[in-house]
Amino acid sequence: MLGRFRLTEGDTPITVPPRLRKPQELLQALIAFGGTEVSAGVLIDALWPDSEGDAGVPTHSKAHCIGCASCSVSATRYAWRAAQVSLNRDQWWVDMWEFEEELAASS
Repeated sequence: MLGRFRLTEGDTPITVPPRLRKPQELLQALIAFGGTEVSAGVLIDALWPDSEGDAGVPTHSKAHCIGCASCSVSATRYAWRAAQVSLNRDQWWVDMWEFEEELAASS
């Protein structure tokens, strides 16, 4: 991301209530790691660094945090850490993505 993190819908700022801080942190981490095909294991390690493996965070809690309509999660049945998480670029705008596209177009 370029600059300060903020969520908006159109031009309207979105205020995140304190109870939703972890989902916001998940979104920030997902964007920081590129926003597409990010390993769930990487996100888990970033958000729950003190957990040992998956023991610290129940699978249903992880799925609930990530379970928004504009994220896509493709998880294997056997290994959550092998799952890939991506933001839907049709529903999210990220300044860094715009910057990368401008750089690619100018080359």
